[in-house]
Amino acid sequence: MLNLDKFEVPFAQNVSDQVRETLCGSLGFKDVDTRDRYLGLATYIGRTKKAIFSIIQDQVWKKLK
Repeated sequence: MLNLDKFEVPFAQNVSDQVRETLCGSLGFKDVDTRDRYLGLATYIGRTKKAIFSIIQDQVWKKLK
């Protein structure tokens, strides 16, 4: 079972606002911004994995030094 109070779905940029509202309203989940963060990581990574994970790599190197 899903807890719909916590269930969130990111949509791609090319999905219209009308489709987002229809899906979220009928299915009962929340739309999240793709720029949100969870536990320090972006909720949506996309194709820019190198840039996103370089931040983690820099933090690890700082702690190792």
